[in-house]
Amino acid sequence: MLSETLLWLFVIFSDLATGAGLYEMRINVPRWFSHRSGSGIQINSEAMRSDDSGRRFWVFVTTGPLTLLTIASCIAAWNPQTSWEWWWLLAAGVTLVERMMTLGFFIPNGLKLMQAEKLLSGKAEALAGRWVRLNYVRAFLALSGWLLALKALSLFASAPLPDAQTNVTPTVISATTSPAEIGPGFVSQTLQKDGTNLHFVRGGSDPLVVLIHGYPQDWWEWRRVMPKLADRFTVVAVDLRGVGLSRPAADGYDAATLAEDVHAVVESLHTGPAYIVGHDIGGMVAYAYARLYPESTHGAMIMDVGLPGLEPWSEAERLPFLWHFHFHRTPGLPEVLVEGREFIYFREFTRRFTLNPDAISDADVVHFARSYSSKESLRAGFEFYRAFDENARFNIVHREPLDVPIVLVGGEHSAAMSNPRLAESLRAQGVKTVHVEVIRQARHYLAEEQPDAVAEIIARYAGRMDGSE
Repeated sequence: MLSETLLWLFVIFSDLATGAGLYEMRINVPRWFSHRSGSGIQINSEAMRSDDSGRRFWVFVTTGPLTLLTIASCIAAWNPQTSWEWWWLLAAGVTLVERMMTLGFFIPNGLKLMQAEKLLSGKAEALAGRWVRLNYVRAFLALSGWLLALKALSLFASAPLPDAQTNVTPTVISATTSPAEIGPGFVSQTLQKDGTNLHFVRGGSDPLVVLIHGYPQDWWEWRRVMPKLADRFTVVAVDLRGVGLSRPAADGYDAATLAEDVHAVVESLHTGPAYIVGHDIGGMVAYAYARLYPESTHGAMIMDVGLPGLEPWSEAERLPFLWHFHFHRTPGLPEVLVEGREFIYFREFTRRFTLNPDAISDADVVHFARSYSSKESLRAGFEFYRAFDENARFNIVHREPLDVPIVLVGGEHSAAMSNPRLAESLRAQGVKTVHVEVIRQARHYLAEEQPDAVAEIIARYAGRMDGSE
């Protein structure tokens, strides 16, 4: 991972800088400055100049690289989510102070002291005194930054990072997890459609609520929400084509085609119109469903995702932390790099996009990794992203008035910040009723971080058969 590599480099160059500083303090400084009895500090400018050629070497070995690594570390650890990231941020902050002292005081004033004979005697000696005293502070900061970075590295190394195929014995043992794991009354079913089969888990009774997962997840994303809804609704959580127990297809990973798959599931249940809820990729599918089958839904809920083609989508695509949007759309390359490393790759998503990384356990990530572990399923996950341009064309073209009420739900620390603008775009596209809701104390993976709040919002809106307040 990039974070791991950056942390390792930060530790190594902090070590080099600390060693160089201690060598300078013990070997060089006594040669440069000596105390004369009753007459202050004697400055040996010639010794400083002769040693400068060696110090220039260290500028390129430690000073320059460590300064860049310190700035990069501050950026990488700026929003810490785990204990090791907090220690890393603290180490980077301490080292940044030391770097500012080095660049702002020690280097420019060291150059002045090399030409001490050109300075007034009293001024030169006063400057040398400050230089020597502050050098102890600088050495302490450098040593502290290094030790803090070592602490961060040790915590990172001890953090659980099991491989999906090796040393984890999860509660969720495979992609074929029994629906009984989430409560009584849930069953697994499949539907044959257009040469593929669509898997879904069903429970409860009465009005139908359909839950559509995001990436990199499957129906199991909704495990904590489904039991809370089953006493009021028939709850169906689907596996999108190619994921988990739904068979991959050669194509058809755009939101409109995926909505056709979901509609086929709804029609097969003969329960009447459904309330459609989608998270992440599933949110794009939920919107396409509302556009294509307005007579077959009471409403659609789009959870923590933008819609391609509708602002602020173009801005979201440029956000650095959404780099995977572009990576996943690269033809062929993601499959080669991620195959066999699904757990590690997916775990990075769940850590970065949750306020509480433990809300999604290692066992859960093992389950998700196995749902994408075949070559075809792994490709299917990336095809969802490669269809973004097709999704954008669909969303832009559909401007006809839409009576289906749309609810935009965002995590307080995620899409909640951009959903008001998306609501404006939807109204401009002809959507007559748009509500905006916020899930507090959550980032992207809402159903896992705040299942009670998610279940409450779904139940509240799904219970409004006509979409009225």
